[in-house]
Amino acid sequence: MSLGKNAGSKYSHTYSGIGLYGYISNNIGFSFNYRDNSETGLTIDRTKQFTPVTGVIIAKASSSDNIQYSEAHAILAADWSWGEISVGKDFMEWGYGESGKLVLSDKAPSFPFIRLDLHLTGWLRFNYFHAWLNSDVIDSASSYPTYINSGLNQSTREIFKNKYLVSHTIIVNTVKDWISHSVNP
Repeated sequence: MSLGKNAGSKYSHTYSGIGLYGYISNNIGFSFNYRDNSETGLTIDRTKQFTPVTGVIIAKASSSDNIQYSEAHAILAADWSWGEISVGKDFMEWGYGESGKLVLSDKAPSFPFIRLDLHLTGWLRFNYFHAWLNSDVIDSASSYPTYINSGLNQSTREIFKNKYLVSHTIIVNTVKDWISHSVNP
């Protein structure tokens, strides 16, 4: 739990959860972390745009002086002598920068992905990942009316647009690195 005070206004951030990690064998590992968060006060940073804090998806049950959100991260990974593969839901950083990454920063909420890294030679590597993102854009053509959990009143089952992120990257080390790997493998 953390508590803070900002310009005479009280602010509190409480959380609870569970985390664990381990290995199934020498080549397979896993991690799991779940945290349920609640922020209360008049100075809540709902958007988290101008801070280094990771963005969140706020639960609908939140109010003007209280926000609630959950964070879940899980990865199952396997490695071998010339590569790794992982499946999970976590943050993925990509790019360079001092105050954040230019391509994909740690400000984005975590998302599910599949990732493959291959070390083909000492100077050539291949990386692939496929991610499923939360678009938060309603697909009105696919949404449909329903009476489930609404009694006699009709409600709408909202379907969201699919959104993906895919990357294929080939990394070629410099000639100096290639020569050192060729001479001393």
